[in-house]
Amino acid sequence: MKKKYSVFFIADIIILIFLLLASSTDIFVNEKEGEVYNICVFTDCYKDGHIDNFRLGVDKASSAYNIDLNFIYLNEYEKINEKLNMVTREIENGCQGVLLACGDDRTEEEILDTISKSSIPVVLYNGTSENAAAKGTVGPNLKAEAELIVSNIKQNLPINERIYIFEYENSSEYTKNLHVFIEQKLIECGFNYEKITVEYKDDIHSEMDKIIRHNLGSIVSADSMALENIGEECDYYNYDVFVCGAGWSGTIRNYIEKDIIKFTVAHTAYEAGYSAMGKIICNIENRAYDKINEISVKSAVVNNENLYSDEIEPIIFPYS
Repeated sequence: MKKKYSVFFIADIIILIFLLLASSTDIFVNEKEGEVYNICVFTDCYKDGHIDNFRLGVDKASSAYNIDLNFIYLNEYEKINEKLNMVTREIENGCQGVLLACGDDRTEEEILDTISKSSIPVVLYNGTSENAAAKGTVGPNLKAEAELIVSNIKQNLPINERIYIFEYENSSEYTKNLHVFIEQKLIECGFNYEKITVEYKDDIHSEMDKIIRHNLGSIVSADSMALENIGEECDYYNYDVFVCGAGWSGTIRNYIEKDIIKFTVAHTAYEAGYSAMGKIICNIENRAYDKINEISVKSAVVNNENLYSDEIEPIIFPYS
């Protein structure tokens, strides 16, 4: 019996020694465990629900991938040279990778030109570029979103209904490109449409007043700010008009709950933020298997019937 206990005791000691050795070497641990990645996120986008959820995904990935994150809102700087100086400063401070979420193409290209002078990889959120610094894009499939919007318009409105597409002069390139695809789908389905470009919120009021007074048609916008302003007009003046679009925010949710905005198309911005950070890490580590240049995330139609459903909640309320 004593001999049996001795065998077990010796075995326990051997296992303990092995575990101690393993904890002090890389038998189980990857050599890069503990390495901190210095990554910057630059954005000049309107702070809507998509950007909020996008940042939640970025923050979650930062914890998972051991990232020292610096999230910078470039719209706090008015002049382009101030924005570029901020980017240059972060590069000089040791930034290893960049996630770029720019609403303005010109700003995006100038930032990419600045970064291209180094070897720092850049991943774009809701953007496209031929610049060599851009190693990939993450975001929704615009053609699929346009299809969702127009197919739901077709289900709810007669084919002779005139559709008015609202956008601001300074709408993001994502919004403008999505509107182009919406126009194409409207034409395919036989709808007549008119694009209305406005500079100020008051312009939305005057344009909507004409549409409502003369019962001219329905309204769509893929600009979150414009969609919020349109909903506000309908709510305040009790306008009875079909309104839909793309985008997400607490204000849009409020107008969907009130059935003022009939539906919006939202995408999984949380997943976009998380996936983008993972892609940046792959590029920093020069992983040969990272072949996917474009990562598309899911989009879905959100209305007052499915707003709190199991399918939609993870898209618009990823923190719940």
